[in-house]
Amino acid sequence: MYRRELLRGAAALPLLALPALPSAELRRIAPGAGSYVSESNYFNAQWSRACWGEHYPRLRTIKAQYDPDGLFFVHHGGGSEDWSADGFTRLA
Repeated sequence: MYRRELLRGAAALPLLALPALPSAELRRIAPGAGSYVSESNYFNAQWSRACWGEHYPRLRTIKAQYDPDGLFFVHHGGGSEDWSADGFTRLA
């Protein structure tokens, strides 16, 4: 079995030994820190702000221009709020 390690300063801590912090605690520690979309919290209710920030409205506009029928879909991507969580049913 592989052991993944997280470096903090000079000390290396096993990743599995670190406690899992709830999303609310992480937001308290680092408000507005954002998120990388491929590693985002699937259940983050404010994903558009966390992943895309102030650029999300522009992303929606560009997506509507080049993909007006919503053929291309990704969870937490531009226009994904128009689809069910599983991506099978268009809501809007």
